[in-house]
Amino acid sequence: MKNVADVLASCLEDIKAGKASVEECLARHEDIRGELEPLLRLGLKVEDLPRVSPSPAFRATAKAALMEEIHKEQTARSGRRDGFSWPGIVRSGWARATAIVLAVVIVLSGAGAGTVFAAGDSLPGETLYPVKTGWEDVRDWLESDPAASAGLQLEFAGRRIQEMRRLLANGSPGLETALTGYEENLEKAVTEAEQAGKTDALDAIAGDVALQLELLDDLEDEYGPGADSDIGRAEEYAVNCQVRAIRKIAAEEPAIAANLTVMVMEQRMQKAAGAFAEGKGKHGEQALHQFLRYSSLYDEIATSDGENSAEIQAMQEYFNGIRDEVPAQLTQQVENAFQHMQQNRNGQPVSPGMENGQGQGQANGAGNGTQGQNDGSQGGNGGGSGALG
Repeated sequence: MKNVADVLASCLEDIKAGKASVEECLARHEDIRGELEPLLRLGLKVEDLPRVSPSPAFRATAKAALMEEIHKEQTARSGRRDGFSWPGIVRSGWARATAIVLAVVIVLSGAGAGTVFAAGDSLPGETLYPVKTGWEDVRDWLESDPAASAGLQLEFAGRRIQEMRRLLANGSPGLETALTGYEENLEKAVTEAEQAGKTDALDAIAGDVALQLELLDDLEDEYGPGADSDIGRAEEYAVNCQVRAIRKIAAEEPAIAANLTVMVMEQRMQKAAGAFAEGKGKHGEQALHQFLRYSSLYDEIATSDGENSAEIQAMQEYFNGIRDEVPAQLTQQVENAFQHMQQNRNGQPVSPGMENGQGQGQANGAGNGTQGQNDGSQGGNGGGSGALG
């Protein structure tokens, strides 16, 4: 689906540069013509106003003020999507249209659309990176639907992973910025999906994060052990977000939530089996700790209807293949997890406070400083969800 703000920025730049007329731009985007045309004509009127020559300092200050207002709005939303904090303006009709045009024109006046799009390949620490993240903020600020905003944040989180890959490949600084941005994007995605109150939006979180975990696994395999702690931190935050989303889904659709949980449990067990087979015991142990986190969630939400039996049996067989490589304490925790799942399938109550949950938080906390904060309290039957729960 086309983003109107991006299309508007491109059309204004092309018309200004003499590369296209209004009609030519509209013809390129017939599918959104009804929404684009009034915005484009309003933008051209704004462009035609008498111009002054602001100093570079003024432009920088104006852009910083815009970003600050966007940040204030995001902070103040707290479930409110029908308005924003600029006095006298409501987010509907022509008022919203004017806000879109003004936001685009202000950004373009400082850099130009070509610069905005060129910034898409920039990395933390580079000159254009603030333009890249600033435009992301504008796009999110202009989005009035929480579910769509959650989708944008997932998109931005994916960009942060690609930035991590390039930074690691180049040996460039800035990894902390990308990691922090990844965590912020995921947090916003889950929060927006919760506000949307739609299972589909939460499903998207669970599915996308599963794919992101695979990408992070690849980074870990390719660039560890030097980047283990950083990539491990990103993975644990992703797990926290995914658990939080699945738990919300379970409130409305427990069968869907259970199936999603089994999917990511399989993913983590396969990761563990592959890591131990390649002699990467540390990576395998981390994957098993993550498996335990999901198994505790499964205890919470699964029904005793016998579903997922084949998948759980397959996971048991994967584990049997690496059992001799796994430390004894961790082996016992995983065995307890399978015992819990067997009890659940047989309709037997799962005893709270067994070794699965208790050992999990301790082991995770000992193995990873960030995880110590996020999951150190994950005792019992998987209650809570770390820093995000």
